[in-house]
Amino acid sequence: MAERYRSKKDKNKVTDIRAPPVAREAKPPRPPTREEVKANNKAAFETAMCLFDLSWIEGFEEELAAMNQGKVGAPFRFTDSMIFWISLIMSYLDLDFRKAAGLAAGFLKSHGYPFPDYSTLKKRSDILAATGVLGAPPEDARVIARYVRVDVSDRIRRCAIDSTGLNLSKTTLWRMTKWKVGPKYRGWLKLHCLVDIDTNEIIAWVLTEEKFGDTVAFPLLTELAFNAGHGIGEIYADAAYHGVENWKDTVEHGVAFVVRFLSSTVPKSNGCMARGRAAVEWCSMPYNEWVEKSGYGLRWKIECTFSDFKRVISECIDATSQDGMVRETFFKTLAFNIHKGIRASILQITGNGVVVG
Repeated sequence: MAERYRSKKDKNKVTDIRAPPVAREAKPPRPPTREEVKANNKAAFETAMCLFDLSWIEGFEEELAAMNQGKVGAPFRFTDSMIFWISLIMSYLDLDFRKAAGLAAGFLKSHGYPFPDYSTLKKRSDILAATGVLGAPPEDARVIARYVRVDVSDRIRRCAIDSTGLNLSKTTLWRMTKWKVGPKYRGWLKLHCLVDIDTNEIIAWVLTEEKFGDTVAFPLLTELAFNAGHGIGEIYADAAYHGVENWKDTVEHGVAFVVRFLSSTVPKSNGCMARGRAAVEWCSMPYNEWVEKSGYGLRWKIECTFSDFKRVISECIDATSQDGMVRETFFKTLAFNIHKGIRASILQITGNGVVVG
């Protein structure tokens, strides 16, 4: 039922708005299908097999010769493919540079190839990451880096946008509990993501300081995805992204925008007709009905992406320099997307009937 609201500015003006939303009745989650259980169990195994594939060695000599052609100074001893391979394994297994360099040495030495020490690995890994990400836009220095996948799927994706925190401090609860000491608090980074809700792959991200607003990141993410050629059918978002400029952005690109409005929303367009129609629908029915009709219940899938990212990879950033933070985020994202891509290839079709393989 709509309530009657009397404007403070004009006591004679009466506007209909919807009552504050009532939480949906708890529903048991859909049990995973047999195929989903199989894909979940095999994804980590097959991802490890993929990452430890040494097929890149076959082109080692040719790639090294091409990198050293015309080079001034000391020649390269390690190819970009080698450094990239080690960096992905390091990110997927959450290793530091010393452990990663030792692991790589064990593999490469047995094949008769040179292997980098940890300082060389770090330097070359930073350079590779810098070539794979975009810097901050000129208008906002609070943005640290931006990234978008270059491999574009033929499938029109259903996406969601949200943000999560990356911890810059590795807490040690035992030391804190017993000795009342622990690592110095270093704060958080904020990772804003555009995610494919059917495969949980990260399509684009914007890395910012922790107080950067969610709604400001929305056009940065959509611009990255659209410019890269990604086809997007719908974007789901929570109430932090309900601003009219975000509505105009999605309308301009022909994307359906499903966003939760605030409880105080009035049925007005505010300069965007699509926003006005959605606001009228939001105000005209109970929350539970609106969720079912709009499909907003799919938005929670991005929370699964963040949970999986922190469980499969890691939520902690060990680097202390900004370049190092960008490098870790970049390679962690690549390793995570490989894992999710392999899971999709095993699954083929989701329990909701979406073809993802």
